[in-house]
Amino acid sequence: MAWRRHNRSLTHEVFYEGTTIGGSRLERAMRYIQEKFNKVPKGSLKNRFVAVQYHGGFSPQIFPHIAGAYSHHFPWLQIRNEDGVDTIGEVPTGAPYNEARLKGTSVPGIDLFKPLPGTPGPSTARDGTQWAWSRTYSFKRPVVVDALSVLMQMNTTADVAAFRGTGDDGYPPYTYGSAPPSGFSTGDFTSDVCVILDVFNPTTPEDPEMSDVEYTRRRWVIGREIFTLHQVSQTNAVPHWADLYPTFDSGDVSDVLPIDGRLVDDRDLNIPIPAGSKVRLSIVIPQYSGTVGGGSWDQQPWYIQAWSTTLTVLEEVRSL
Repeated sequence: MAWRRHNRSLTHEVFYEGTTIGGSRLERAMRYIQEKFNKVPKGSLKNRFVAVQYHGGFSPQIFPHIAGAYSHHFPWLQIRNEDGVDTIGEVPTGAPYNEARLKGTSVPGIDLFKPLPGTPGPSTARDGTQWAWSRTYSFKRPVVVDALSVLMQMNTTADVAAFRGTGDDGYPPYTYGSAPPSGFSTGDFTSDVCVILDVFNPTTPEDPEMSDVEYTRRRWVIGREIFTLHQVSQTNAVPHWADLYPTFDSGDVSDVLPIDGRLVDDRDLNIPIPAGSKVRLSIVIPQYSGTVGGGSWDQQPWYIQAWSTTLTVLEEVRSL
């Protein structure tokens, strides 16, 4: 520990038996106290944090109900930087450093790197693709990620089936269709949505290979994360929902729908984020083709649900 003349932090002046009490000394003592209270040093306060929430959402466009006519997929982008025909393992001329925009997105039934890296062959051999919706947060000071919730809001199964266009639909939401991936059967709940929170490298933020994945939720069974305001009917053998609950005061009850869908809600994460970091929150959804059928996702997976995300961070309380 560095040498200090005394262990007092409020004032340097000391008054006790045997010392003088002069006006100048009292003036200096009061000046020290005033300066200390006007600008309390960091070490004199207990660390306290306040929760700050960053909320974002996305609602899909109206489906055109015309075969072959699809609205734009904005804001979803493919996680591969080259969606045309390219050679696996080789970055196209003028492209970014990386082939994929995210780490840790492997799910059953989709192969983005087929054939294997280093093996000659066009990218047309790969099965399916994935789409990502990303948001980036910049933190000037250190924070702690405390919680993350992702709500996939949707209507009833019948509404989803009617909302979809042509294709391998008609299945309950988030279930595999007639050609499921290996290890799954038709009608099984899907396990193909990824939630990733990563931090860019401060020196090479444009290179995702250098990013650090601080949180990932992968291979979770979507159909088991049900969230609704409807009361469960205990008399049914399966988890159906009781009719006419909750009640609404609106006269147009047909258009008043409760929050219903799938929810990921992870708390007490305690993930420290250094000062000056850029944090990216990404949601990845699948688009099957060829070998594996689309199931309830069909060929326009961004139409099934509306999205809502809430990132909760703890920021240190600071004096002005």
